[in-house]
Amino acid sequence: MKVQYLTRRSSGLYYYRRDIPKDLRELYGKRELKQSLKTYDEQQAIRKAQQLTKQYDLEFERLRSPVGEREQAVLFLKQYGLVDAPLSRQPFDPNEDGEFTWTGHDQMMQDLSEDLSYYDNDGEQRWYEPAPHEARALSILKDNERVTLHEVQDIALRGAADKKAQDELIRCFGYFIDRLPQHDIAQIRTRDAQAVIDKLLAEGLKTTTVKKALGRVRKQVRSVLKQYDMKALNPFENVEILNAGKDANKRYTPAIPERKTIRDAVLSNLNLVSAQVVGLLFDTGCRCGEVGGLMLKDIRLEDDTPNMRIQPEDNRGLKTIYSKRPVPLTGLSLLVAKHIVANAEPDQEYAFPRYNKHGVYSNGNCAQAVNKWLKGVVPKVTTHSFRHAMSDRLYESGIPRLETNNLLGWSDASMANHYGVSEGLQRLADALDRMHSFERNKCYFD
Repeated sequence: MKVQYLTRRSSGLYYYRRDIPKDLRELYGKRELKQSLKTYDEQQAIRKAQQLTKQYDLEFERLRSPVGEREQAVLFLKQYGLVDAPLSRQPFDPNEDGEFTWTGHDQMMQDLSEDLSYYDNDGEQRWYEPAPHEARALSILKDNERVTLHEVQDIALRGAADKKAQDELIRCFGYFIDRLPQHDIAQIRTRDAQAVIDKLLAEGLKTTTVKKALGRVRKQVRSVLKQYDMKALNPFENVEILNAGKDANKRYTPAIPERKTIRDAVLSNLNLVSAQVVGLLFDTGCRCGEVGGLMLKDIRLEDDTPNMRIQPEDNRGLKTIYSKRPVPLTGLSLLVAKHIVANAEPDQEYAFPRYNKHGVYSNGNCAQAVNKWLKGVVPKVTTHSFRHAMSDRLYESGIPRLETNNLLGWSDASMANHYGVSEGLQRLADALDRMHSFERNKCYFD
């Protein structure tokens, strides 16, 4: 039996492979969907493939639909000079007798009556159901509008920056949509949301994961209720997470001998892309995405203070508005940056072309490859470990918090804005030089 998008490898393992429609490829950042179905059984693979096909069909439809039911209802009301508010708050006009009437509303009801009424074979008048957006418009006028968790999710998805952000929202909303007995916001009670939280924790999810999901959903529901001017209470506002944060795993920070091992491994593998990424992380404390998606032009070795310009680009954004910053290049990071620039191709656009294809940076591919290489050097270290290590190194060296926050992109008090880019950058470079001097005196890397 031939099933669409179902493939089988020589090992017997089944995969789902499907080309992404051309008009959606930029959003996904790739040309094809490919995932293991994790089964060698044909019938099980068929069922999974068919489920994924339905899922992606709906996802493609949603991504192509910029206007939802509510927006259509608002446009429908607008045709009659009405706004998205109850009838009592609609603009009204005086008639010939000086009485106030809702002319637009009366015309709308007349049109709906003509469009939806018909007579059956016995001459009895019957009524068609109004279209979903027409029914929604009527509920707005009657002040009994309902909004579901599915609709809140769809609104959030349309405002998401990219596919990664959309997947995160789907995951967060899915925790509640899959477990709540009902999805009408007005019918969900705080105890229902609390029961979902308790169940997620009982299933073994970390409190930090649950807190993040709850925060996303609560914020989006709050926004929609405010936007729609609805009286319903937000059932996610007063939910508690038992022992929040107490089960969090502290990220591993490499000890001094391990940092030396990593530095030596980078120096021994300067032509290896993963080692180059680690080298730029080592003495900057940048995020993996900031380095992996770096444009070659943003490595500025000719400036008075050699630096990397961390800024949003077409291939990737940044985590926060404070992430945009110049970062001085010193120590191992400066050496690696010089090697990258010296060995770049004449028309090279990105520092790491391997992870930036079709104008889109793949942080997942970059982090996975680099972490795999690091595992062979110091098993517990990941790309994010260097960020924590840099914070510890700066603190141990007596560097003020302002400089640390600016170097790591944690502060809205930009030194570049206060002192000017050149002087602010020099002050940050001086802070790193003091850190290196402190470490040399301690013979950390001898």
